[in-house]
Amino acid sequence: MSKKKKKKLKKSRQSKNKMMSGSRPEALGKKSINTPNIISEPEVVENVEGEQEEKNIYEEIYKNQRYSYIKKDVAKVLVVLLILVVLLFAIYFLDKSYSFLKPVGDWLYKIMNIQTQ
Repeated sequence: MSKKKKKKLKKSRQSKNKMMSGSRPEALGKKSINTPNIISEPEVVENVEGEQEEKNIYEEIYKNQRYSYIKKDVAKVLVVLLILVVLLFAIYFLDKSYSFLKPVGDWLYKIMNIQTQ
């Protein structure tokens, strides 16, 4: 690069930096002084109980929503267990009257080629 190009590049960078810094005191070499926020009058807190009630309501809604999925799952599990129990009782009583379980068991034993010693 030639010297002229380097000077132009340096000047353009400096002008960009000045524009980007805007009116920040740090960019101008000035130090900013942080003053604390001073409250002239104390604020009165009201409706603390109302806020507590709102929180309790939101907590109850959250718990109900959270446990609603669990309740649905538990209901499904109970329905499946009920169906299984009914099937077992039906098979038991049908076997008592028709005695079909022993031939079905022998048939499965032959098909699966279960070898016992």
